[in-house]
Amino acid sequence: MELQWILSGGEVFRKVRNSSKNKYQPSCCFNIEYLLRTSLFLYRYFCAEISYCGIVLATTQIGGGTMTYQQLHRQAQINGDMGYIDPDSKLFVMTEQTLRSRGKCCGNGCRHCPFGRSVLGATAEEQNCIVLPDNIESVPQNAVFLFWSGGKDSYLALIELQKNERDIVLCTTFANGMVGHQEIPVDMIKRQAKHLNLPLILISLKSDQRYEERVLKALLPLQPKAFAFGDLHLEGIRAWRERYFIDVPLLFPIWKTEYTTLLGRLMEADGTAFISAIGDHFPTHYPIQVGDKYTLEMASDFERLGVDAFGENGEFHTEVRFE
Repeated sequence: MELQWILSGGEVFRKVRNSSKNKYQPSCCFNIEYLLRTSLFLYRYFCAEISYCGIVLATTQIGGGTMTYQQLHRQAQINGDMGYIDPDSKLFVMTEQTLRSRGKCCGNGCRHCPFGRSVLGATAEEQNCIVLPDNIESVPQNAVFLFWSGGKDSYLALIELQKNERDIVLCTTFANGMVGHQEIPVDMIKRQAKHLNLPLILISLKSDQRYEERVLKALLPLQPKAFAFGDLHLEGIRAWRERYFIDVPLLFPIWKTEYTTLLGRLMEADGTAFISAIGDHFPTHYPIQVGDKYTLEMASDFERLGVDAFGENGEFHTEVRFE
């Protein structure tokens, strides 16, 4: 039998084809929110394609033995699928063809990245490292580790955390010198941390290791008090974090805070947000480009276009600059 995952009308349909009859049996339907709980990469991809119907995401074989991920990848590319379901982790993995169609590395350390893999034994620039301010000798124990993308959401989370937390450490994952999806170079992240006078932990993602395993291996020995995230309202992403980071208390300092409140805080803050990346399916008729300043007027325009004003669905990303 053959299993096919199809995105249609905001839901994912599982269709099973009986090879002997060469036709699909009645489909089962899964709400996207359910599938979001299984994979961060699934979430990222849905955010770019959710308005498109009938898209085949992956084809996997059931019955007749288990295929290796190499075989699944080869079959997915032959079928022209966007990816496949990994047999071990059950996560959605994009094919090399799908990744190549993006035109550049996304910075997530994808397994089939065609733009230069991040694997163990890579250059020194692709290894984990700790960057400390001149006045701090070591990473403080029992600190809150804030997952830092370099964009406005993590910056707003930092502003909120600083009201009650004395020791905060920034944590950034990257691959091939870039922060995933944000299109922010690691050097920019270092400059941000220096301005904020905060310790920075850089975690290099590897195509042969799972994201959460890589993160926990780097951070748990440093005895964090909690992990903090700049998530706004996506339940699936929060559930994913709660599932895989069960050994550490999790903080969501700006969770479901009104956008008007967040925008006010952002406009009053020391840092200024600029557009760093634009999603593949952002409305083409709106005049936005990388490098534009993120303003109240822009956020209002986005809402009128039906775009999340904070780009929470991957419509756009930002970087914070300190003059």
